[in-house]
This record gives sequence, C-alpha cells and structure tokens, in this order.
Amino acid sequence: MDSTVETPRGVIPTDLLKGQKALVTGANSGIGKATALGLGRAGADVVVNYVAGREDAEEVVRELTSFGVRAAAYEADVSQEDQVTGMMGRMVQEFGTIDILVANAGLQRDARFTEMTLGQWQRSSTSTSPASSSARGRRPRNSGAAASSPRCRVRPGRSSA
Repeated sequence: MDSTVETPRGVIPTDLLKGQKALVTGANSGIGKATALGLGRAGADVVVNYVAGREDAEEVVRELTSFGVRAAAYEADVSQEDQVTGMMGRMVQEFGTIDILVANAGLQRDARFTEMTLGQWQRSSTSTSPASSSARGRRPRNSGAAASSPRCRVRPGRSSA
C-alpha cells in the first residue's frame, strides 16, 4: 500500500513524483516555497532557487529532506542568463536531470502600479524571462530518462508545443 500525506486539498501519494527532479525558482518564500514543499511531499527531489534569503532557502531544504527526498539550495538571479545557465548545469551535474521546472521567481516592488517607475516595472515584469527562455529550447542532454518516464508526455525528438 502506498504512503500518503494529508494536505489542505486532500491526500497525495508520497511516491507520486518519486525519482523526478524539480527546480523551483523563488522557492525560499511564498508560492515558490509552497510549491517546492508540495513537490517534495509527493516524492520529488527539489532544488530551491533563491536570489536573497539564504537562511530561508536552507530552512526549506531542511523541511524537504524531512520528507525523505534530496534537496539543495542554489543561489542564482534568474534575471541573469549566465546565472540561470550555471544553475541548470549544476543541477544536471548534481541531480542528473531536470524533470520539472517551476518558473516562479519574481520581484516585489513596494509601490502601487500607478506609482512605479518604468525601470521598476521592467525589472519586475521581466525578472524570469532569461530563466524561461533558457529553459525553452534547451533540454539537458541526459534527460532521456525523463522523456521515457511513463508520466511524461514528451518523447525524445518531439516537441510538446
């Protein structure tokens, strides 16, 4: 019988994502943290990305490892393509692949939309574009295992778009 975990939305099998490797940007707080923890509860190994708040990221990693999954905190600014490329390469090297990518990171500006400068708006609205554009069209070379997974609908050499 499979183990399960009770959540506010119901019961999740703890092995639903077993063997999957997830990268969640902005995972040291808020929605990113909740997403990372949900993936971990379902059995995925998780990389917690953060740009600031190392202690918070390390706390999320501690909580994830308490579920019996692998977890690590990687500092990278997802608005900088070289940092995204480095983070993804590091994850592939350390975890073997990236099966799940959650592009959650965003910048919070403590100003009303109508009071933001153009520069503030541009930084907040494009903060994840290098991460998402780096992920699109770039598939780790050794990710055939993910594509052959029975849960994955993408086949090697074919586009899911």
